[in-house]
Parts: sequence; structure tokens; C-alpha cells
Amino acid sequence: MRTKSVVTYVHHGVTGTSFIKLLEDHRGQGLNPGEVTFNKGEVWIDGWRKIRTRYGGTTLEVAAEIKKLKESKSQLEKGAKVVLIKIVKEKTTTEKNRIFLRELLRRPKPMTCLTRRTTNKLIGLYRVAGLFMEKKTKTSLRRKIDIAIRRKIGVSIRKRIIVNLKYDALIKRSSMRKATEDLISNKIGDRAIATFVKTKIRLVWSTNKTFSELLHNQKKYATEVERICNCTGSNLPKVEGHVKTRFADLKDIPSFVRNAVNVTRSDGAVDIRTLEQAILAATKHLRGPEIPVVLPKDTVRKEARRSPAWTENEVHNWRRMFEGFVLTPIDRNQGDTAVICPVLYRHAFGKVFLWNENYKAVGDPNSEVELLRKCREDFTNLKLDRIGGWKPDGRLGTAYVIPKHKDLDRWRPIAPAPSDPRALAQWRVARALHCLLVRMPVTSSFYLNSVAELGGRMEAAALRLQNEDCTEVAGRCYDIKEMFSRIPHEAVLQAVTRMLRKYEDEGWQAVKVSYRGKLCVLSKTRRKTDGYVSIKLKELLVGVRFDLLNSVVRCGNRIYRQRFGIPKRKTTSPILASITFAMAEMQFLGSPGRDRCLVFGWRIMDDISIVVGQTRRTQAKTVFEIFEHLYNKQLEVVRKDDCGLTCSFVGGSVFLRNDPIEFHYVPHTKNTESLTEGRGLEFQTMQDYASYSDKRVKKVVLITTMNRLWEQTTSKPLVIGAIAFAMVVAPEVSLGALARLAKAAADPRVGKMWQLLDTAMRWGKGGT
Repeated sequence: MRTKSVVTYVHHGVTGTSFIKLLEDHRGQGLNPGEVTFNKGEVWIDGWRKIRTRYGGTTLEVAAEIKKLKESKSQLEKGAKVVLIKIVKEKTTTEKNRIFLRELLRRPKPMTCLTRRTTNKLIGLYRVAGLFMEKKTKTSLRRKIDIAIRRKIGVSIRKRIIVNLKYDALIKRSSMRKATEDLISNKIGDRAIATFVKTKIRLVWSTNKTFSELLHNQKKYATEVERICNCTGSNLPKVEGHVKTRFADLKDIPSFVRNAVNVTRSDGAVDIRTLEQAILAATKHLRGPEIPVVLPKDTVRKEARRSPAWTENEVHNWRRMFEGFVLTPIDRNQGDTAVICPVLYRHAFGKVFLWNENYKAVGDPNSEVELLRKCREDFTNLKLDRIGGWKPDGRLGTAYVIPKHKDLDRWRPIAPAPSDPRALAQWRVARALHCLLVRMPVTSSFYLNSVAELGGRMEAAALRLQNEDCTEVAGRCYDIKEMFSRIPHEAVLQAVTRMLRKYEDEGWQAVKVSYRGKLCVLSKTRRKTDGYVSIKLKELLVGVRFDLLNSVVRCGNRIYRQRFGIPKRKTTSPILASITFAMAEMQFLGSPGRDRCLVFGWRIMDDISIVVGQTRRTQAKTVFEIFEHLYNKQLEVVRKDDCGLTCSFVGGSVFLRNDPIEFHYVPHTKNTESLTEGRGLEFQTMQDYASYSDKRVKKVVLITTMNRLWEQTTSKPLVIGAIAFAMVVAPEVSLGALARLAKAAADPRVGKMWQLLDTAMRWGKGGT
């Protein structure tokens, strides 16, 4: 076989093979290479087609004749001495398409300008349209190109092909994708369009029902209807003759059922017909002949071993042993389940909602439509629809109660509002108020936007106290009881008004909230901005007042309006409580007296930690006494710590140190205390390994928990124990999660911990 030689060149005494590199180097410097001598050869190291495409228009002189580079291939391969006159780089197809689309924007042309082009060219234009910066421009161009393609072959390429599949470990995703691609190829005759449409395929797992969804029935019993006690013949633990217990206290409960977060699996084998229907539903918008779906033979794997996860039928059959009792999740421990007598639950529901003076009956379910109509009229008259539209198919939420984890005799009111008609306006008002609160000076209140900020705030506080020559520091932790239900409307409106007036005095007029995402911008003008809804500061107060006065919820067969307190389960609820507390704290910290500059605190919702530096002139006890009466008199502020040097705060511990003054925060998992005391897992914070979901999902949750613990602490050595306790929740995937943390943290202590556990596990399996 004859060997072909490579075309080489000599330039300034240096031999080279990549002619493109020579041209690009001199073009970047704005110089011409001048004289270049080519040696005889047959193969171009860069490929002649690539050279011709990029620099075919380059002018050169060869054999006393001026020619283009793309016309000189044969002469150069025979060996020739040439002089490069002008280097010209050809525009790529992407650049040409971009120029065409810019011209189309600048001077709109008839649709026939696009429909005359080939489908391959239109697909290229569609791809290039995504390179423009502004979203409005992208959308406009893509719509025009899509219309042209639709007129040409009758298929829209904008819509994604989403194949929704119920999660099953036996389904092979690659085979489902192949079946979808084959169907698209058969339905769309144009190859270029079919190839592009295949890139729009998305296979999405839909989660199976959790044990909680199949078992819990508290909403059924959340009515004023009289209930019958079924406790007489039951063997379940009773309190004063009525059943009241939880799964964690029952010995005969199967391990899979103890965790209500676990996901069940579907009954029986995978139905081929269901898989075919999922593909047909995803591709129904594509015009073309009706073609049956052909699934590859390996679409459904053979089950190697039976999954330990329960099926939905098994759950339904098992729950019959609790027939006639209320099965409800527990507050702050959603994985556990409480078993309660219907009479007790009905009494608790009536005490919290039906007989509570805070709620006033305003109608029955038949009057819901009329009530929402009047509410919508007020909503429109106040021009709140400019902030966010009214949801036409919205409805009132149905209230219920769940017992608290620490005491099953205490109840947490739940008033969900997933379909609130004014949800969009509420969300935007909440985002705007959050923006204003976050922009306030850090030292003006105790508000903490995130636990991630706590380390920096503690470090700054310790440095300030050291500079003030404090001899020691004292601290306390407090909890505000029932804050949402006890704050009067007047206190909330007064606090919001004070904050808005502060910004008005500084010259701000509006908050611009992004239509998508969480971005907010303060503005000193009322000028509109594309992609943002502009909310005047006065409109925020109107929105808050409307939300407080129209807090309506459905309780059984009646509709109630909340008379005082912050509405529950609304997007505005947390931020309104935070603003109310922040304004009181601002007044406290801004009051005269030298001791106020020695007071530092951090608060997330109802959890507060406060520290006071002590000097010869200041006494921390006096400051604490003033603080305990700082908030509205309707609220109860309870102290949680004992010694003043360590206390619990936001799921962790705060440590105070004197000489030198230092503050440390060590986050914990919910089960840290119970595991330390040898009581096992008290809280079910994630799915068990037996739960019917992807193993990667469980591993990612554990990795996220470990990373959160590591990043939030201010003392790395102290958090090692919390990370070890986190591994107990899911031991099957904990070692891999710890390895990821060791790699990311690059800390020798975490690395050593992983090595020890890995070695122990190998020895436990009989390895070496």
C-alpha cells in the first residue's frame, strides 16, 4: 500500500505542517506572513476542506498569478513558492445565521422569506436564535422560525416531548428513549426536523405515593360532626380511656411502616400498555400517521430480587387494623404517625378552630363562590391585580390539626392554601417585603436571613466586644410561643408602616420583583422595567392589610375568618412576623445608653439567641430583663437555656467563651440528642434505604445534610460528632456520602474518619 506524504511549508526558515495555525497567528497580529514555500505532498494535516472553509478567500500570488487560496490546491500540492497578500477568514455558518437574524429584527420581512428556506437551514437559525442575550429577542425569533417550519411541514418544534413515567426500577430508560426516537422518525418524514425534535425528549420519573399519602386520614375527621369512640375493644395504649399513641411507641409496627416518608411501589408487574400510552401522550402534538409504539425487548428488566418496599395494596390491607381511628402526621416529625381516638381529635379540632374566639363563622361551603366573588371585587378595586392576577380556579384551603412531637396533647393548627386565588400577588408582596428587610443594616435588628450568615455575624460580634474592653460575656436563648396566632393585626400593620416610611424617607419609591426567579430591585423611580413588576411602597401596605383582613379558611362544613394573628400557611406569614419583631428590635437597639452597643443577637423566626458584653458600668441582667418585655404584650417569650454559656439555637448549639471572647455555633441533626442518650432514631428525617426510590436520591439527601453541617459550623472539630450521627440515618449510603464530603472539605480529620470507617466496614465483611 502506497504511503501518502504530508504537505509541509517553510516560513522564515521554519518548517511547519499546520497551515491554519500559521494563518491564525499572523491574522491575530494583523500581519501578512509574506513568502511561504510549500513542499510537495498529498495530505493536508488540517484537512483541505477545513482550510478552504475557514480561509478560502485568502489572496495569494503563485507563479506570477494572483489567485484565491481555495483555487490553488493542486499547485500547492505540487510544491510552489507563494506570497500571501491578504488573509481573509470566512464567516462560519453560525455567524452568517446571526447576521441574518439581526437583519430580521432590524427590518422585519414577510414570512415567505423564511418558508422558502430549507428545513435544515431553519433548524440552524432556530439554534442560533438561542445565542441572543435578551429572552424577549430569543422568544420572538424562535416563534417566527417555528411558524415557518409549521407552515412548511406541519410540525411545531418548540414544545418539549416529556414522557412521564411512574418510577419503577425495572424500566430501562434508554430503551424508552429509543422507542420514542423511533416513533418520531416514523411520524416526521423530514430528517433534519426529526433529528432536532429528538433532542427535545425528556424522560421524567413521577414519584409513587408515599406511606403518608396512603395512610393518613386526619382531613377526613377535621369536621364538627360528632364522632363515635372505638377505643373499648382496642388493645392500643390509652390515656383516660381513649387511644392516644404513636407508631414509635408500638412494638409490633413493621420497620417500613414506621417511616411515613417511605415511598411505596406499584402493584404487580410493569404494564407495557401503560408505557406505550406514555410515549403516545408525549408525542400527540406531532402531526403524522398513527403509528404504533414498538418497545425494545429489554424495556422491562427481569426482577433479580424482590424489593423490600411495600405495595399500595399491602398498605391498604395493613391499615385496616386501625379502622375507626385517626392516623395523622406529627408536627416537626413528619415521619412518625400518631394514632388518636376520633373523639379526642374532634375535640382538639373544635378547640383550635371551631370554638376559638380568633375565628368567626362567615358562611358554609355553598357560599364559598359568593365569598370569593366579593373578595375578588375588593382585590380588583384596590388595584392589587396589578401586582399579580387573580387565579380563576382558586379555592379555599381546608384546615386541620396535627399533634406536636413533644406533647400529643398540644396541637398545631394547619390552614393550607395551595390553591389560594391571590397566591401570585401574595408571593410578590412577600418577596418585596423580604428585599426591604434584608437591605436594612445588620446591626439594626437581630434578624438572620440564613443560618449560613451566623458564623460571620458571630465573628463580628466577638471582635466588637473585644474592642469595647468587655471583661466577660453572658448569653441567653429564648423562644416565642404561638407567635403567628397571637400577634395583633394592628402590631403587624404598624411595623410594616414604620419600615416602609423609613425607605420613603431615604427616597425609595418602589420595589421591582422579577416575573421569574427571586430577584428584587429597589428603585427611586416608578419607571417600568422589562421582566419586572413594579410595586409601589404604598401598594405593599395595601396588600398586607388586604391579606390580614381576608384570611378565610374552610373548617369542615363552615367557613371561618381569622380575626387576629398572622394568617397561617401563607407566603406572607413568615416575613410579616419577622418584620414585626425586627421593628421592635430596632427600637430596642436604637434606644439611648452605652450598653446597647454591647448587645448582639440572632433570630430566625421564633428562635432567638442574645449575648451581652459586660463591663464595669453595664450589667447583662438588666438588659435581659428589658429584652424579655420587648415584643408585643400578647406574646410569651420563654427562656430555654440554664447556664448562659451554652444553649440550643436553630437545631444546633451556641457556645460562649470568655478570655478571649469567642462565639461558636455547632449544628446538629434532629437525632443527635436521642442517639447520644442511646434511644435510637427518634425523628424520621429522610427515606429508609428500603423506600422505593432511586438510591442516588437518598445518597444526595445525605450528602446535602453533611455539607450543611460542615459549612454552617464555626468549629470544625466539634461538628465531627454531628456528621457521624447523620450517617446513622442511612448507613447503606453513608460511607459514599462521607467520601464525597472528605474530598470536598479537604480536611484531614474528615479524611481520617472516612479511612477508619472504610477499614472497619471491610473487616466487617471479611475483607482485608
